[in-house]
Amino acid sequence: MLPGQRAVAAASAEAGLPLGWKPLALVPELALTSLFDVFVPAAVLLGLTRLDNVQRQRLVVVVIVIGAVSAALAIIQISGPFDSPVYLYRRRALGSADGFFANRNHQGVFLAMQLPLLRAWTLLPAASASVRRFRHAVAGILALVFIPLILMTGSRAGLAATLLGFLAAGLLAPWWQAGRRPARRTLAVGAALAALPIVLAVLTVWLGRALTLDRLRILQEGGGDLRFSNAATTWQIARDFFPFGTGFGAFDRVFRIYEPFAALQRTYYNHAHNDLLEVVITGGLIGALILLGWATWGIARAAAAWRPWATQDPDAIIARAGAAMLVLLCAASLVDYPVRTPLIAGIAALCTGWLAFAPRSAAVADRRALRGDSG
Repeated sequence: MLPGQRAVAAASAEAGLPLGWKPLALVPELALTSLFDVFVPAAVLLGLTRLDNVQRQRLVVVVIVIGAVSAALAIIQISGPFDSPVYLYRRRALGSADGFFANRNHQGVFLAMQLPLLRAWTLLPAASASVRRFRHAVAGILALVFIPLILMTGSRAGLAATLLGFLAAGLLAPWWQAGRRPARRTLAVGAALAALPIVLAVLTVWLGRALTLDRLRILQEGGGDLRFSNAATTWQIARDFFPFGTGFGAFDRVFRIYEPFAALQRTYYNHAHNDLLEVVITGGLIGALILLGWATWGIARAAAAWRPWATQDPDAIIARAGAAMLVLLCAASLVDYPVRTPLIAGIAALCTGWLAFAPRSAAVADRRALRGDSG
């Protein structure tokens, strides 16, 4: 009698199966698998509670190193043959720079998330001026590598996330919080550094390696995209099963019930390609409320991290980077499902933890500075 269950009951009756009591999840074994998927981000959150301020800040470098290795692996992938052993997954887009992932969108978004994190790394306290210069040099080099590589992945979501990532990186330490305008020389250097990625992007297009722009052109010319053509169907599923949902992990099986014959292809539609909507489809009203509660809490914590008194606090700096990375993930989740990969799920949990440990008041920030435990 629950919303959406009538078709399942009718199918059971046609098959001669007794109805009786059924689990709320339509596919119980996949719901259990979804529970196991939570272990990675849960372990990250639990681990964060055992670290002090300095150790949490060092995780910034760990994430940057992971991004650099994934980028290096992607370069090796596109430099070799399509059947190269450096591709980690059998099901993938041939010739794409996927790095650690099986999906180019996930790689593109993951690299774009590195941009605000690199900026945060340069803002953290350094032991000396030479260390700070080293950070700026490494961060600049990595950013210049990531930009053309995102264009080569073929990820349109990655391209949009890159633009947002650049904007977020610039807002991590806005000049108006310092109470003065930057010097002309600083502005000139900043403008030159901002123009350099644009030059590299233009060069990538000129050399014919910008697969992302090629895919944008195909979409503009009417090439179509399943995530848009199936959007009405996924919204219908959400309405039919609300407020109880289908149970986690059941989207693929339920979509096959609704899938129009005209949309049938050799590939299957594994996710809604709108992960925020899929949470509502599978988790129902409770899933939507949990997601809304997390977003409300995150916005409040991010607002505190951007307060003027938190400008120089290292935990506030990495909290800002974490908030920016989560915004990129939420934006990408409107057209894809990046947080369903274990690596990005763990990093999303890490960003949430960074927000949780940001100073809540000016008094807290002052006490940390006096103790010297945040830098």
